[in-house]
Amino acid sequence: DLCNGNVVFSHIYPVVIGETAIYGVLLVSLVYFFTVVIMCGLYVLHTSRPIEYKTLSLPQFPTLTKRKRVKSVFAYELQKQLFASKTLLLLIAVLLIKLYASRTGYHFEPTYTEQKYHSYMTSIQGEYTEEKRDALNHELSELYEIMGQKEEMERKYRAGEIARTEMGRYLVLFYEAEQNEKALVKANERLEFIKSQIENGKQPYIVYDTGWNELLASEIDAVLLVFIIAALCGIYSDEYKNGMNKLYSVCNIRALRRAKIGFCIGISVFAAIAFSAIETIIIAVNFTLPLCLTQASGIEGITLFDSLPLIAYYGLRVFAGCIFVSIFSLGVSLLSYLTKNKVLTFLLSLSLLLVLLLLI
Repeated sequence: DLCNGNVVFSHIYPVVIGETAIYGVLLVSLVYFFTVVIMCGLYVLHTSRPIEYKTLSLPQFPTLTKRKRVKSVFAYELQKQLFASKTLLLLIAVLLIKLYASRTGYHFEPTYTEQKYHSYMTSIQGEYTEEKRDALNHELSELYEIMGQKEEMERKYRAGEIARTEMGRYLVLFYEAEQNEKALVKANERLEFIKSQIENGKQPYIVYDTGWNELLASEIDAVLLVFIIAALCGIYSDEYKNGMNKLYSVCNIRALRRAKIGFCIGISVFAAIAFSAIETIIIAVNFTLPLCLTQASGIEGITLFDSLPLIAYYGLRVFAGCIFVSIFSLGVSLLSYLTKNKVLTFLLSLSLLLVLLLLI
């Protein structure tokens, strides 16, 4: 019953990915997954032996292999940034904000027209055939026939040729046909697009596209970029502030820089993937994401790499986003190294972010 959503989470709509229905328990599973990852990270960091300053001194290096020195430096940098700099708490807070904002922003109350559109598209989804197109056109012509009788029915009612109850029944049919006509026209436009894609040598499938349109229209979240700025603006400047930069002359500076670069990229990519996962689950709950293995050419607006499956195309977008946030995080860390001031780095990075958002 829990898996089918009959007892707990019965108020949450089912997630449909491909042909598989999963229920609201997936949301809780997502939060649980990130909690487990964070707790495992805490356990590993607290059970590992923290590096001491003498381990970084030049006289100690001959007793350690290069791999062990790099590993020790990275473990120390990871522990320092996550706990001493409160990055872990900031990450948890930002993920909770993203979860709340996504549930609110993508909350979907389908209109009658959207429900009918979903019904039509689900009934004909799959390979395109002329029979499916003819069936939609036939139903559409029947609706136009019903709607076209309105003036005649009103004339007959005013002339007393039909009773009030008969006129009432017709009006019910008329308003229902009016709503169905909007959904059918939208579905017919989708079939025309699919047909044009096939004529251009593509192999698209008919798919209910509302959820995919929402997912593929999403962009890199500004909250994610602000988190990266807040988390990394002190990665160098804090060390100049508390005097730890004096150790640079006696430690393996290359290993330390590699550790900082690794942390910048790692925390940024992890946050970006977490943001994308939350967004995907929320959209799938509210809109459904059917036929994820079919060609992306079945969705309007996709021009590059449209021969990829929808799930692969979305994965490519996430990968591109991870590259972008990695470069962005390195830029923030470079500003921290150049300015040696946390507040100045934060303000400069935020200003550059605002300019970037305005340009986009």
